[in-house]
Amino acid sequence: MPVAPITQMSANITLTRRRNALALFQAYAERMLAAGASPKGLEQAFAAVLQVSPSMWSQIKSSRPIGDKLARQIEKHCARTAGWLDEEHASVPAHRGRADTGAPPSGAAGIEPTGHALVTRLRAEVAGKLARHLQAQGWADLEIARMLDLPSPLASALAKGEETGFDLERLLTVAARAGLKPTLRWS
Repeated sequence: MPVAPITQMSANITLTRRRNALALFQAYAERMLAAGASPKGLEQAFAAVLQVSPSMWSQIKSSRPIGDKLARQIEKHCARTAGWLDEEHASVPAHRGRADTGAPPSGAAGIEPTGHALVTRLRAEVAGKLARHLQAQGWADLEIARMLDLPSPLASALAKGEETGFDLERLLTVAARAGLKPTLRWS
């Protein structure tokens, strides 16, 4: 294969990966803003989802090429299949599942979009109730992390009512650890 096509392919994959990563962030930011989150701190929270530093996320957005290892890491933390960042996508769907990616939540493969909307609403409701409970207790983020057995970035996000990185089952488990007693009522 001639050198030019390889160079062209490398440039294309770099741009494709960056565009897809930015689209994932855009979907995340839109969902968080719609849920009432403050725009301040959204990029840091998204970096925590990706398990990269805010500085690294800033570099990814502007100029840092996303190598194979980092691409697979982003895909993993955004519940995308390996190679997803490498492909052109017409659009990235709005949040419907794990890690704000559009992937169905664990065990929810056959749920219709209305089911996804319900799960998303329930996640936001549980996260909001949990955040209010944590704030009422007056616990610091590190104390929350220790008590709930969570990494500090996730504990901090939960204290702000962000459910990023949590499926509904995990949110309910954490709520129970925090002393809440979630119940389900049918209407």
